[in-house]
Amino acid sequence: MKKICLIMALVSTPFLHAGELVSTNGVEILAVDGKKVKQHLFSSDKLEVDDGPHQVAVMYKGQFKNSDIISSKIHIFDIDTQGDTEISIKRFGNSMQAKNAINKGIEWIVKNDEKTTMVTNSDIISGEGLFPNSNVEKLISDYNQQHNITVQTEAAPATLAMPAATVPALTTTTATTTINTSNTALLIETYQKASKQEQKAFRMWLLEQDMK
Repeated sequence: MKKICLIMALVSTPFLHAGELVSTNGVEILAVDGKKVKQHLFSSDKLEVDDGPHQVAVMYKGQFKNSDIISSKIHIFDIDTQGDTEISIKRFGNSMQAKNAINKGIEWIVKNDEKTTMVTNSDIISGEGLFPNSNVEKLISDYNQQHNITVQTEAAPATLAMPAATVPALTTTTATTTINTSNTALLIETYQKASKQEQKAFRMWLLEQDMK
């Protein structure tokens, strides 16, 4: 097994430049340098990062006219950010094209102020159990240990934009979980009264919770 040492010392100095890291075409940025990106419902997928090498964990999630929601597994690879950097993939016209691309292996497009790079054959990370991707930071840590990769960063955990709307939460306690029936009824009623587009957005949000 080859030994790789990826050292990222992100120290705030007058000479350090930063830009926005953006995802498009259904790409979701789950973690940067081993730190989970905090995502919220209806947030915009962009965050500020310093120029230089970074390790990212991403996945594809697309929704199509027939209401099919197609998701890939988590992919992990290194990028070099120079100014504003975008991670995207080829846009799919239908769910079948998305499924075929996932089965063949997604080609990620990384574009920044200096160049465009195509990332192929990126590694996939996945856990076990009912929610295999619930702890993305642990999955990345296990992957890095397995491949002798060291990621050092002083940057705070990345955070995407604050949400434009929130969803009513269920009532919980530390010892047991208690379902508040009035809140549940409100959720059901709200969902039934919502438009088809709002219902789709809510289902996408539910899928995102499996990643946390």
